[in-house]
Amino acid sequence: MLLTLAAVAALLVWAGVAVASGSSSVASGAVAPPTLSTDAPPASWLVTPPAAVAGRGASSTQTLFFDNFETGLSKWTLQGSPGWATTTYRAAGGSYSAYCAGSAISPPGPYVNNQAAWMFAGPFNLSQATAATLSMSMYSVTELNKDYLDLYVSINNENYYGTGYSGSFDSWSKKSLDLTNVYTLGNVCGKSQVWIAVLFKSDPAIVYEGSYVDDVTLTATMPSTGPKEAGIVLTADAETVAYNGAVYLTGALLDAAGGFLIPGKSVDLVATQENVLDPDVYLLETLQSTTGDYQTAWRIKKNTYFQLQFAGDSEYALAYSNVALVKARCKLTPPAVPSAVRSRVKYESWGTIKPPHTSAQNRTSHTKVYFEHYLGGKWTKALSFYAQKYRNTSSETQYAIRMQYAPGRWRVMAVHLDDDHARTASSWRTFTAY
Repeated sequence: MLLTLAAVAALLVWAGVAVASGSSSVASGAVAPPTLSTDAPPASWLVTPPAAVAGRGASSTQTLFFDNFETGLSKWTLQGSPGWATTTYRAAGGSYSAYCAGSAISPPGPYVNNQAAWMFAGPFNLSQATAATLSMSMYSVTELNKDYLDLYVSINNENYYGTGYSGSFDSWSKKSLDLTNVYTLGNVCGKSQVWIAVLFKSDPAIVYEGSYVDDVTLTATMPSTGPKEAGIVLTADAETVAYNGAVYLTGALLDAAGGFLIPGKSVDLVATQENVLDPDVYLLETLQSTTGDYQTAWRIKKNTYFQLQFAGDSEYALAYSNVALVKARCKLTPPAVPSAVRSRVKYESWGTIKPPHTSAQNRTSHTKVYFEHYLGGKWTKALSFYAQKYRNTSSETQYAIRMQYAPGRWRVMAVHLDDDHARTASSWRTFTAY
């Protein structure tokens, strides 16, 4: 027989009330609204198995669910009217929490009589869990021993049991439910399907501000199988180096659970000059270490992306470091204007760029030339423009400008920037037009 939300409250089972300082907590149970589907597949992000983070035969605490309500209520199935909605009126952390009547009533309320507002999530696989905890941060002001905020679990998505809180909790506090000792259900660890829920319910008379929840978290202690997880960090001593300059790289191979160095392993240093490590990655060298620390140095002529890779073995799983980008400047000379030129005669002058660039690169504007004129006792910017033509040799790219000059002292320099190099400025070349 279908039940209305109002009738759900009448099915609540209460036991063991403990009252203290105007508030109470009780072990409780409730039947979920029957309109909730029990066979719909869970969202894909819910059933992704958590990664192992500890050694074989060891255990690790894994977070199976977390919601701080900063992005809405999409992780939950909602029932009840008025029901839960996010609000910025109160928050345990961040900007948002969930308010028990926020779908129709703005906080601070009050909520309404005969209310039953549900939030459901799951199912979660606890078949391998040896312990689990459901927790939340709560701020709640309700009629004592009449209106309740409940933290629940279920193994059939119909009958929910857990703990309820009533009365004045007028500051944020952390509440938790031990899933090895749930009212009526006992230990739900070992179950392959476990649902969680938050329920706010009120009786037919007297209303207050209501309940807010934040940072709802489900954690479980799981045994790990297979190799332990490793982590690698990689740092470079400079973000930018000169053309053919040396960059010093330092790495460390770490046990992900304990944070200690893993000795006696080899790692590969790979690199690419594209912002994609696959498929254009190439092996630079294999590094050995008796301690877990690695050091090496390489000279580069172009922007280079470095990464350390651990191939994995029977003890530790495959691991990759962060990608360290080191930018290289090119080798750039200014246009070769003679030290003395005739004024108002157009000169073609060439400068050089190393390494040589491709024809496709030379069809873009990658080298700009700047001119300054010495006037009134100081250098004054005169004009700037991109190189007017390029040509390649086996060792360099040459660029040209054509310019005529008014009488006086001049200086010229170039700036180069492309996808392969950091911004590079040449030296100034000074000359006189007469």
